[in-house]
Amino acid sequence: MKPANIGIRLLARILDGLIVMCPIGVAINLITSAALSSSNSATPSLTGLSSAGLISGLVIYGLYFVYEALMLGSRGQTLGKMIVGLKVIRQQDGQVPGFNVAAIRTAVFPSPGIVPCVGPLWNLVCALSPLFDSSSGYQQGFHDKAAKTMVISTK
Repeated sequence: MKPANIGIRLLARILDGLIVMCPIGVAINLITSAALSSSNSATPSLTGLSSAGLISGLVIYGLYFVYEALMLGSRGQTLGKMIVGLKVIRQQDGQVPGFNVAAIRTAVFPSPGIVPCVGPLWNLVCALSPLFDSSSGYQQGFHDKAAKTMVISTK
């Protein structure tokens, strides 16, 4: 099993964002804007805007979590990983992770990202963590170590 290249892993994340998360984000923002514009007030309050932003963010995160956990749990691949030829497998036996393991992996990567200021820094550190993994030889990120998974190239 050949460990996946970090650049290809990043490309798969970008593709998933473009294919799945951007359309969801646009749809949620359109719905939020429509809800705010139909409110009784002529000018939406700051509280209304921040509440709408929080709700939108949580819905987008929830949909991302469901998408990634279901795809990795059932196939070991998201759409982005399928396109670039990557697969997530359990370290112990090389099988598809299953939903529980995929949910752990999915939760570790983006969850702290919802915390303002600190979250995006965590996402960056977590995304780069495979570069600094010398213990396993499989370039596991923190999310892979937590779930005991690894990303391999299928090409």
